[in-house]
Amino acid sequence: MLKKLSFFIYHFKLFMAVMTLLLAITWLCPGQNADAAGKQPINIGVVFDGRENKNNPFVSLLRDELNALLGSKYNIRMDDRFILPSGWSAEAINNNYNRLVSDPDINIIIAAGAITGSIVSRKEPYKKPVIAIGMIDPVVQGVTPGKNNTSGIHNLTYIMGNRSIVKDLETFHEVYPYKRLGFAYFGELNKTITREGHDIIDILMIKNRSKIIKIPIKNSIDEVFSFLDQVDALYISYLGKFEGKEKIDLIHKLNEQKIPTFGASIADTRSGILAAMAPEDVIIKLIRRISLNVEAILEGTDPAQLNVLTEFENKLTINIKTAKAIDFSPKFTILAQAQLINEHFIDAERKVSLVDVMKEAIQTNLDLKVSETYIQSAAQDISKAKTDYYPSFSADLTGVVIDDKRAQKSNGTLAERTTTGSVSGTQLIYSDQVLGNIASQKDLYQASQLDHENTELDIVLSATEAYFKILKAKTSRKILKDNIELIKRNLKTAEQREVIGYSGRSDVLRWKSQLATTSTELLAAGQEVILAKNDLNRILNRSQDELFHIQDTSMDDHIFSKFNVDSIATYIDNQKSLDAFTRFFIGQSIGNSVQIDSLDKKISSIERSIAALKRKHYMPTVSFTASQDHVFTRNGDGSDVAGVDPVDNPWTAGVYLNLPFYDGGVSSIEVKKNLIEISRVKKQQLILSQDIEKNARSAISDAMVKMVNLELSRQAAMFAKQSLELVQDAYAEGTVSVVELADAQNNALTGDLNAISSVYEYLISLFRMERVYGRFSLLLPVDNRESLTKKFKEYYDTSVN
Repeated sequence: MLKKLSFFIYHFKLFMAVMTLLLAITWLCPGQNADAAGKQPINIGVVFDGRENKNNPFVSLLRDELNALLGSKYNIRMDDRFILPSGWSAEAINNNYNRLVSDPDINIIIAAGAITGSIVSRKEPYKKPVIAIGMIDPVVQGVTPGKNNTSGIHNLTYIMGNRSIVKDLETFHEVYPYKRLGFAYFGELNKTITREGHDIIDILMIKNRSKIIKIPIKNSIDEVFSFLDQVDALYISYLGKFEGKEKIDLIHKLNEQKIPTFGASIADTRSGILAAMAPEDVIIKLIRRISLNVEAILEGTDPAQLNVLTEFENKLTINIKTAKAIDFSPKFTILAQAQLINEHFIDAERKVSLVDVMKEAIQTNLDLKVSETYIQSAAQDISKAKTDYYPSFSADLTGVVIDDKRAQKSNGTLAERTTTGSVSGTQLIYSDQVLGNIASQKDLYQASQLDHENTELDIVLSATEAYFKILKAKTSRKILKDNIELIKRNLKTAEQREVIGYSGRSDVLRWKSQLATTSTELLAAGQEVILAKNDLNRILNRSQDELFHIQDTSMDDHIFSKFNVDSIATYIDNQKSLDAFTRFFIGQSIGNSVQIDSLDKKISSIERSIAALKRKHYMPTVSFTASQDHVFTRNGDGSDVAGVDPVDNPWTAGVYLNLPFYDGGVSSIEVKKNLIEISRVKKQQLILSQDIEKNARSAISDAMVKMVNLELSRQAAMFAKQSLELVQDAYAEGTVSVVELADAQNNALTGDLNAISSVYEYLISLFRMERVYGRFSLLLPVDNRESLTKKFKEYYDTSVN
């Protein structure tokens, strides 16, 4: 009995465990349960403008979105046999739509495309739910919302964006004040534009004092070119089957003919259109809206009750590369408010890097060219001093007439008329003064070379600072540009807050004012880049408006691994090592100073002059002189006396020694003057050493401060950005004021500007240190650069340890 009872209990527990497991599986897998119960298929048909495309991205994305959103509740089907392309034909659109309406399996119809959406939205009454999308301008195409922004028509809803051809044309006129505007569009659109739509455009043209020339394209994109002699600008609307390669080819040809163009979307500006306003990528937002409409319809909502408005962010976009290609320069006020594509486009082959600039400055700078002339002049002074040792020759020709009485009484020694010639030459054999002058001029020549090296260091530093000034200006411009985008988002938030009552109109006006102010700052920042480039061109002795590309340089650049930025940082990151490094740096800088070396050469030159002056009274000047005379003619009285035979070819030769025993004290005075000059130059050296020490301490201190600021400014920027994100969220929720948001945004802007500026300021401080040191490591051979770093380390280890 007990065994039977135990057997029963065991199998009962086993049964209950199996049932519990089955119930758990059923509870955890509701989808499988639903499938088992079965779901009625929901067939969705699509009719659209274009040709058949098995990989149509719109259809693929819509399938995925519908399955993701509604797949757990409905059996959504979009069979290929219900996806009907119309080949951009209004007749085919009508046929395809009627086919879907008459098909009993179709539950919902989606009409997609600029032509399809417009045609289908006017086919009342609707036997099935219809969702129409894609109208390029609902107002011009006569699609207007009814009461409460709905269609008000049973079984019809559509998605109406805030796109406006009229607004496009107004904006285009602001960008380029056209007089004869060509309006190019796909010919089939004529069947979708109402008479009222044409009238709206014509009224705008009257307001703008312009004329519009409509260009419906039917068979070929080339039809546009037959109208170009009648227009000065072209608006390119929806081109239907010519969208794609044909449209891109058209844009390129129009740019070659320098025709200003305005496109149907920002995507067009990326293809080369001058300007556009409509958003670039709206398909994701449209597909989500379609899916939500499908869900509402399946849940029993009449499409007539669904909101038809969808807002997209329209913003003027200008392609700077295109503007330059067609020789058009937009107004600064327009550029300051527009989004720019190819903003930094430069039509130039010249590209410069930091090292390129440093080397080019040495080769081309005009100040250095002037400095080279001093070297050349000093070289000529040496040559001039040496000429005293070269032989000198002279020739004379003399004609003499004396009175006849004196000639008669001269007994044949003097003729009344005599013509005489002579040739003489002198060769210096030895002169202490001349030798001293030659040596002195050589010292002055070396001094001029050292002065040139000093000027070269100054010019290289100036070029380097100008290079980084460009990078700072470019980065500041980018940050201001990002700040403008942030202000626009805040403005949109403020407008939303106004609608729901979180704030008043004042917030909106504040952000509009801030947008205008910052746009002006952005314009100024753009001009700062231009001026900085002009300055670099000046230093490089180029035309100041010459265009060039500049290579960015940052702390991560590979050249600074050679520059040993990290090594220098380790010497100045604490007071102990900073003091040791400063002592070493001062000594090295004074030892490397070409200015001090130049003064040494000048002292040497003066000392040679003093020595020569002191030897002047006991070091004779020795020279050799010779001359040859010849009497060419003797005429008149005394020219022919019997028994007298005058010498007609006398000559002389001799060695001469000159020893000035006393010159009235001139030499003594010159010695005293030169000694005073030496004293003055030595004092200049002391002053220069003090200046180098001061500059060395200042440069090291500045580098240390900039290094610390580099890290702290990055942290400050990060914290300011995090704070701004928190305040933005709070502002959107209505818990903080516009003043707090503006302060947070200004702090974030300041933080970003300081952070990027600190990088360049630190790098500049290192170059200024090297200027004081007298060597720019980026211009040194690698071996010298490494030995310099090694010398630093050896001194540091010795002095600290």
